[in-house]
Amino acid sequence: MLSPILRWRWFAREIQVDDIDHQLKRVKEMGFGGVEIAWIFHVKCRFRKGISIIF
Repeated sequence: MLSPILRWRWFAREIQVDDIDHQLKRVKEMGFGGVEIAWIFHVKCRFRKGISIIF
């Protein structure tokens, strides 16, 4: 039997091991066969003239 896989975008400055462990156990309990984790974090950049953006 095939199990679905999941692409997961983790929005955080740092990955907490306890958090990710708990979430991955829940995904397994729900019957998913795999997870691809894309760690996405925001970086604030300040340019000249006081302009700042967040990536």
